[in-house]
Amino acid sequence: MLAEFRTANFRTILTNSIVQFSRLRHMTSPTSKAHSQAPSPRRKVAVGTELLEEHGRFFLNLVCLIAFSLSLYLSFTSGTKLAPEWLQIAVGAIGVPVASLCVTGFGYVVLRHSYFHLVRKKVEQHEKAKLQLPSNVMEVSGFDEIGLIHRAQHDLLPHITGQQGRFRAMALTTQIAASLAVLIVVLQQIVWPGSYFGDGLLLGKAVLLCYVLFQIILNKQPTAAWVLNRTKAEILRRDQYLALGHSGPFAESDKPSVKERVRRIATASAKTIESELSVELERPWKWLNKTTSPLPTSPVFPDLLDRVRCFRHRRIGKQIAWMNSAALDVDRTSKILFAVACLLAFLACGSSFFAFVRLAAEISNVKFATPAAHVMDAFRIIGLFLPALMGAVLAIRSVFNLGSLSRQYKFTANQLFIIEHSLAELQSELENSPADKNELVKLEHQFRVLVMRGEQTLLDELIRWRIIVDRDGFDI
Repeated sequence: MLAEFRTANFRTILTNSIVQFSRLRHMTSPTSKAHSQAPSPRRKVAVGTELLEEHGRFFLNLVCLIAFSLSLYLSFTSGTKLAPEWLQIAVGAIGVPVASLCVTGFGYVVLRHSYFHLVRKKVEQHEKAKLQLPSNVMEVSGFDEIGLIHRAQHDLLPHITGQQGRFRAMALTTQIAASLAVLIVVLQQIVWPGSYFGDGLLLGKAVLLCYVLFQIILNKQPTAAWVLNRTKAEILRRDQYLALGHSGPFAESDKPSVKERVRRIATASAKTIESELSVELERPWKWLNKTTSPLPTSPVFPDLLDRVRCFRHRRIGKQIAWMNSAALDVDRTSKILFAVACLLAFLACGSSFFAFVRLAAEISNVKFATPAAHVMDAFRIIGLFLPALMGAVLAIRSVFNLGSLSRQYKFTANQLFIIEHSLAELQSELENSPADKNELVKLEHQFRVLVMRGEQTLLDELIRWRIIVDRDGFDI
């Protein structure tokens, strides 16, 4: 009996497992109703590229961490003259520069994904709480004619945040590399004069300066990929909401033309996007004239109230929250960099006093005890290195254009707030359920005009952002 019970229990478990596996397979199959759209080959390639980049960066950081640890060990053995001569020169010439660059880039990545990410997330949550998004507001992808454009953003375009982080890490290491070269020369003159390791440090200084020149010469447009992909994403997102209001190019469009427009924008080159933006600046005036006359004789939208709510909260409200959080984030970063530069200047001035005391003692043939002499040498190194590092910090603050970004974010948020107020008045009128057909036609026209005004404001913001962020190279 016990054996039969165990056999029956095992069969029951096996049967249930097979049923659950069949359901799971059906749910994830391309013919499933919930997942009727199979991932496109282009999307599969994009996902594979993203995974490769993520894992590639992880292993690269791991290799850099190992190289840094090895360089520290070899530097210590070189300093105590326990390593052979060729190893001392190799570590000074290659190990120390590579390790210093790796620590700079890896340190920024750690700060970005830990402290700065947590602070930014806290600010965004605060802005979303102020947004007070109602539960009855539909997602923009819930409207039938917008799903194609919405999916194109996720299927055809890469993530923009990673490109921004890579540019900033590159800018950070390029700006600080020159300061690290100054530090290496100072260490060679004070700590390791006349040694093989010191001679290697002189070659390491040349390696760092060659790295700076390499970055300047090869990266003529370091922000090109970031700017291009963000521009494409914003144009497609703009098309979503123009389609929501049947405005602009979607006033009388069928699905084949929408597919062609989405494909053209997603695969466009930088020159094509540039010409597209210049044309987009002139189009709203023509679209507005088309919308104004003649007015339709009957209402077009059976769900006008849902569309007004969606555009007000999902588009304008979220953009206001994003602009405010971005301005706070930029202001905070600018203040931190300025405070660090001031602190470095203060420490440099203070350490210069101790360097002056050591120089006066050497002139007067006054000898310090060994610990005091080491302390004086440390302050001398700090006094010579910190001014160069302070200049690098201020240069990073200038490269990121934090002040200009903050002003334009705040200006755009104020403009969007006026449009959001007009949408709130329109929503209030619609919630009163006007029965007059002519009144509904006028409210639809007002909604289309507000959609074009809002999207034109965001397009102007995008063009200003491109002017601020787009760079022809690094300024050293």
